[in-house]
Amino acid sequence: MIKKIIVLLLLIALFSALPLAAQTKYLQFNTTPHSSEMIFIDAVSLQDDSIPVTHFKLGADEQVVNASLRTLNSQGITINLPTVQQMLLSEQLPYIVAPSENREFGQHLLAIPELGKYPIAITASFGKSIFNLANLVLSEAPATAMEEYIVLTTWWDPAQPLSELVINFSTIKTGTEAQWLRLQYLCELTLSPRNGLELLGSAQQSYLKQLSESQDCIN
Repeated sequence: MIKKIIVLLLLIALFSALPLAAQTKYLQFNTTPHSSEMIFIDAVSLQDDSIPVTHFKLGADEQVVNASLRTLNSQGITINLPTVQQMLLSEQLPYIVAPSENREFGQHLLAIPELGKYPIAITASFGKSIFNLANLVLSEAPATAMEEYIVLTTWWDPAQPLSELVINFSTIKTGTEAQWLRLQYLCELTLSPRNGLELLGSAQQSYLKQLSESQDCIN
């Protein structure tokens, strides 16, 4: 009981400190100079006669992407796409091999807050999930060894409304091959959609370490 209270207090402190926490309505992921995807906390009708959606892809063709950006703007949503030059900062980053989600549908999503601006996601499978960290958008070249970061992973089904997110906390195993990193599972937290997306998109590593310690998964 005491542990749950400590975790709750840390979460309150975390989310009150996150920028624009109260305004978080979506999470941007799989973002490149040419496209992006979004998870909405609540289903959104992007056009007057459209079916509400919780998952939205800008598209791959330039004209479709531009039309999608205009549609988002009409709903008061402005998103940014990185430059090609910015993507060069991550081109030398390795792959991460993550444990399977034991599902053959939905999205397996990985975030390294503070290192990558947006999470990356792949289709879930019964096999191991392999994430290419070269797809991360960095603000600057990594200043910390990869083993120092807390890595977050989760699973969600784009075809279903978001009810909760189970966030797995992991570290990167030391001594693994330079181009093939592996995750060391620590613990998990089950969060509301809003808190889960804020954690994935805006948390600081110091907060993640505090949460992990409160769960007794980091000594």
